[in-house]
Amino acid sequence: MSLPKQPGIINIKVPAHIPALEVNKQYRWFLSVYCNQDKKSPPVYVEGVVSRVNLAATIHQQLQTAQPLQRFAIYAQNGIWHQALATLIQLKQQNPQNTTIQTDWKNLLNNIGLDEIADMRIISDDPNSYNRLSKQH
Repeated sequence: MSLPKQPGIINIKVPAHIPALEVNKQYRWFLSVYCNQDKKSPPVYVEGVVSRVNLAATIHQQLQTAQPLQRFAIYAQNGIWHQALATLIQLKQQNPQNTTIQTDWKNLLNNIGLDEIADMRIISDDPNSYNRLSKQH
């Protein structure tokens, strides 16, 4: 993948041919990025664990009638971080001046130890990619 010229938060797409994650199975992921094309400096390396969960019927029902900012809160309260983040990114991009969304964004990133990137620009080559993510529940 090619990195954008300006720093920011990027969306990394999983190829379509990759099988869906199994429910309740943990997957370890990692990403290593060379910021220098000549690879003269060590790569930036991050890793984590993700698992797919089935939503309880009550949560699914709440999401059906919730407004987007409420959906973010429901996902976050239930530890469904990928969907919470995708929902909030979409809201942030659609409403860049909304102070409630900005506060929720900073609080979320602070709570998960990523406060140093809270003010970075969100870079997406596909503005609908976060929209697709946030609608999958």
